[in-house]
Amino acid sequence: MKGKVYLVGAGPGDHKLMTIKGLECIRKSDVIVYDRLANSSFLKEAKSDCEFIYVGKASSNHILPQEDITRLFQKRLLKGR
Repeated sequence: MKGKVYLVGAGPGDHKLMTIKGLECIRKSDVIVYDRLANSSFLKEAKSDCEFIYVGKASSNHILPQEDITRLFQKRLLKGR
């Protein structure tokens, strides 16, 4: 079983500017990988059993380097999440 990745951009972070498609993706996600720019009101739209993974991504201070984020996606995808 394989999963699917959606990259959802939230523009300037205003919850009123989220696209309908982006909100649909958040609401059906099993896992949300997010950075410091994510508006918390978007994250509240997720399913109650959604797994949240914070990856930071400040200019020179990354919680996870991009290569590790990519591996994280791959692991979750192979689990069907």
